[in-house]
Formats: sequence, structure tokens, C-alpha cells
Amino acid sequence: MQVKVWDDWKSIAHTLVGVVAYFIPALFIVFLAYELVSFAYKRKHKQESVRDFIGDLIEFVFGTGVTALILNI
Repeated sequence: MQVKVWDDWKSIAHTLVGVVAYFIPALFIVFLAYELVSFAYKRKHKQESVRDFIGDLIEFVFGTGVTALILNI
């Protein structure tokens, strides 16, 4: 399975939310809940695939991970 990462303009928002989530960890729960609800709705209407969902999570984790690396070096 080929995962789509940074495939649309929302990808930047996912990464930035990941950066902010480093400072506000509760934001991860909000982001995950939003993504799950969004995925369920879009999946029902055949607008989003599992690859897109996983890609969104990777973008978020990338933002958090890069922030952690930069601030802890």
C-alpha cells in the first residue's frame, strides 16, 4: 500500500497541529478524534481511503517529531 503524504493543502495544517501538540499534548486527542470522525464520514461517502487517513497521521507525527528533535538537540 502506498501512503499519500503531503498531498494537499491540509497537509501543512496537519504538520503545524503536530508542532503545536508538542507543547499541548491534549491536542493529540482532539486531532485524533477529528480525524477518526472525518475518516468515518468520508469513508462512508467514498471520498477518503485508508491511505489518506494514515498519511494524515504521519504528517501530524512528523510535525511533533521534528519539533521534539529541534528543541531537544
